[in-house]
Amino acid sequence: MFHIDLKSLVIYSSVFIVSILFIKEYQKKCSYYDSSVEIKSNDIVKRYTCLFFVSLIPTLIAGLRYGVGTDYFNYWDMFYWYNDLSLKELLINENERFFKLVIIISDFLFQNPIWMFVLSHFITMMFLLAAVTTYKNKFSYSFSLFIFFMSFWSFSLNITRQFIAVTIVLFAIKYILRRSFVKYVIFILIATQFHMSAIICIIFYFLNFKKSTLIQYLYYLMIIFTPIVLPFLIILISKIPLFQEYTTTYELGNPFQIDFIYSAKTFFWFLILVGPIIFYKNGVVNQKYNVLFNILILELPLVYMGNFNLFANRLALFPQIIQIIIIPLVISSIKNPKEKRLVFVYYCILYLFIYLQRFVFSNQGDIFPYISIF
Repeated sequence: MFHIDLKSLVIYSSVFIVSILFIKEYQKKCSYYDSSVEIKSNDIVKRYTCLFFVSLIPTLIAGLRYGVGTDYFNYWDMFYWYNDLSLKELLINENERFFKLVIIISDFLFQNPIWMFVLSHFITMMFLLAAVTTYKNKFSYSFSLFIFFMSFWSFSLNITRQFIAVTIVLFAIKYILRRSFVKYVIFILIATQFHMSAIICIIFYFLNFKKSTLIQYLYYLMIIFTPIVLPFLIILISKIPLFQEYTTTYELGNPFQIDFIYSAKTFFWFLILVGPIIFYKNGVVNQKYNVLFNILILELPLVYMGNFNLFANRLALFPQIIQIIIIPLVISSIKNPKEKRLVFVYYCILYLFIYLQRFVFSNQGDIFPYISIF
């Protein structure tokens, strides 16, 4: 018989609610004018206190857990594999060096793998908040954090180092909007030092098309005809040495299989995409943010690729994380109050349902039950 762990659900829900309330209070303390930010001197302490607790609460719950997350004990083993690694060995012989540096620092300061988790989740939250607050009151930070908690935070309890990379990429997206290629590449390279899969995000920069160009329409056609085009791309990617480690279990099935169309992942993907499709293409959202839409829809071929190789589902997290920017941006861009409320309620219900289906009922990533180290 199906059983819901109410105690764990209460713990997670409390973390989400308190963090969202703190970031809501943080946003109230900031007054934005054009591209600059003006902060009253008596609000500075309150502002940073709020932001500190937004990071601290989920970090402590995630960091001070025991056995929660499918890969939890793999990370535990990793700590003892690399904790005595010298800096010379780290620089010369290793990849994903920054995560191993996190292990070395945790061992040096505390001699305990628990602090590896604490530090990892703190880095994740710092890049996440830096990414969200970059947009300077363009949308509700609290709703952005709500989407993050409903769709993504639980993954960080499992694929910890990749999720650091995901939030670094999210932060780096601002350099695409500013057309600063060098800075964008620098942060992508930093992300690869937590998880090599982030290298795929280099292509995001080139999705910033000029409006109504032939290459843009070809890109949209490629997305639409994913089931036909993608099997050939899968074969190509499997030949790249960087990804061979992850594609050894790859098996090509029927590229016209119907299962994909009716899968829950695809169903949710289309429900999420309704807002961006309607309001981007009607000119409601500022056209400079079109690149966010172009990145988001790249999720479709990656989710489809997941039918052939499970690692592709993890690659899909990089475009998926754009949801926490693009959906609040869409809602804030709607001028009609009634229409705005309707879209807001729609996404609240949708993301709550996604959390229940994905994590509470299906327990993806084995995040239930929550067990602390105490």
